[in-house]
Amino acid sequence: MDKVLFSIITATYNVKGQDIEATKESLLTQGTNNFEWIIIDGSTNEQSLSQICHSIQGIPIRTTLLAERDEGIFDAFNKGIKLAKGEWIAFLGCGDIYYENILMRIEDKLRTIYDYDILYGITDIIRENGAHYWFSRSEEYLIEGEMMHHSACFVRRSAYEQIGGFDCSYISASDLDALIRLYQRGKKFYFLNMIITAFHVGGISTKGRLPYEEKMKIMKKYGYISKKEQVKYVIKAIINKAKNVFC
Repeated sequence: MDKVLFSIITATYNVKGQDIEATKESLLTQGTNNFEWIIIDGSTNEQSLSQICHSIQGIPIRTTLLAERDEGIFDAFNKGIKLAKGEWIAFLGCGDIYYENILMRIEDKLRTIYDYDILYGITDIIRENGAHYWFSRSEEYLIEGEMMHHSACFVRRSAYEQIGGFDCSYISASDLDALIRLYQRGKKFYFLNMIITAFHVGGISTKGRLPYEEKMKIMKKYGYISKKEQVKYVIKAIINKAKNVFC
């Protein structure tokens, strides 16, 4: 396969037809063919695999499908990184979309900026009630346990390879762990002032106590939070979560 600029990785599990179709249709509106789409399907559901095969059949996008059981979403991400041919890697959830011509606009931007390792933009987060809010965080927030959303983040493949990919011991917050490791290695971040993607709330990282517990564990691991501060962090996280739900 010829080299491409972007590798877009989608991890799937028990796919719904309308979700994979929405993601595919958004990729068809990017105004460039300088990317590949890598789908890692970890389900054992034959209907799920059939939905994916039907959706990608005959599309004018360089597409790779790997269907095998995995140990969770970050294991799937690591498999995608190993298959990737692109210089820049991004993760797009099944059912989430890129806005029209976003990859073309980023491709154009890369002609004028150099020496950056992580590009990130704005995520249009869609709540379960249909409400929208725009979200982004700069790299300075990583030490507070907050991060730019991974669906609006493009990381050099070489940078992921240098840190060994994602730590699969984390179920929901390994993306935070990976970005902190990149940050601590002095990798350079660049903010793309554009709305990159629409993300639907509902994944493992947006539900229950586990995301908060893992974030605290990561923060403590890198010396960013004391035991006393952990309690404050949990309270703050719960309050912020409540604001996002009821605003």
